[in-house]
Amino acid sequence: MRALLDLDRGVTFATCPVPTAEIYTASCLAIDPNLPAEPAYPMMPAARLELDSGLVTELEKAIAAAQAQA
Repeated sequence: MRALLDLDRGVTFATCPVPTAEIYTASCLAIDPNLPAEPAYPMMPAARLELDSGLVTELEKAIAAAQAQA
């Protein structure tokens, strides 16, 4: 995570569900939820990757569960 993800480039290479979910998950994990603007950031990749809202909800639940165990 030395460099920020070029979202445009990521969208180009995300041609099936697995990479899109991985990009979204990485975006969620990379933010600092204590900074005011950052919790809204994952909405941008979710929209650009055209993720289904149900999938986003499931990914967010999985991320929260994993973070709670860490």
